[in-house]
Amino acid sequence: LSVSSSWGQSRSPSFLNSSDFDEILDQFPGGSFAPSTQELSRAVIEVKQPVWTFGKIRAAVDLAEIVGESVDAQIRTAQLDAAFATAEAYYRVQAAREGLATIEAEREFRSRDLARIEDLLEIGEATQLEQLRAFSALTAVEPEVARRQGQVTVAEMRLRQLLALAPEEPLELEPSSTDLPEPPAIDRLVAAAEARPEIEDLLHQESAYSTQQKITRADGLPRIDLNGYWGREVRLVTNFSEPLYSSWAAALELSWPFFDGGRRRGQIEQLESQRRQTALRRADLEASIRLETDQARSNYATALSRAASAETFAQAAQEAERVARATYEEGVA
Repeated sequence: LSVSSSWGQSRSPSFLNSSDFDEILDQFPGGSFAPSTQELSRAVIEVKQPVWTFGKIRAAVDLAEIVGESVDAQIRTAQLDAAFATAEAYYRVQAAREGLATIEAEREFRSRDLARIEDLLEIGEATQLEQLRAFSALTAVEPEVARRQGQVTVAEMRLRQLLALAPEEPLELEPSSTDLPEPPAIDRLVAAAEARPEIEDLLHQESAYSTQQKITRADGLPRIDLNGYWGREVRLVTNFSEPLYSSWAAALELSWPFFDGGRRRGQIEQLESQRRQTALRRADLEASIRLETDQARSNYATALSRAASAETFAQAAQEAERVARATYEEGVA
């Protein structure tokens, strides 16, 4: 439904150009038939309603729903990507902080070692060469400390960015879990990966191209439309209130663009080509899922092994430190 109004002037000599005009002049001798300027004001309510479109409108509604579902899949993909990036940034911050703590402990050890050698030098139990070596060892660790501090700063900035936090927002992170479960069977992982939203998005895109083909085909089929209007058309604006000047029309229109020089067929072929390309991309993605999943599972198993090895090494180091402390306390070392 729409409301429209117009005002215009016109002067048409078409009556003078009629082949019967000379006969009319003979019947009215001395008459003046000069055309005058006409004014016409119009205000109407118009209605347009498709009655039958060979399924085009239904297909267009289906296409809109498919596109909406495709966008939902893209949103879920973005959410998963954001979650993965945030988790990765969290562990990078944890690793950077632990690395900094380790190198700072190394610097503290070398600083104490330098102080010990300087004390021994004062009582003649050490040489200046030993002092120089200890000083060099302490100096050599300073650049590594600065590098690790930079890694912590960058990792924290990245995590703040992903969490939409202010640059000065402090990051108080919970420690990462030490419970590392064994990975599930590869078949179970592959089955879960088949539900990835990227695949769902491609499936919706295929359906969208197929539905678009239906719409394009329907453009070349007959359709029926209801068109009409009601309002007033007057020469003088003051006559708008007179029912005598009411104007209306109603019509059912049948149209059939049965030939367009092959343009529509070309559009359908193009859509079919895009659908096939999308199907091939989906098949390629599905084929790579098992490889990606197998690699991820292998990487996780390797990480578990390295974590267990590191844990064993840490326990051995703790035991060595305990023995060294006990030996020192007993005066043996």
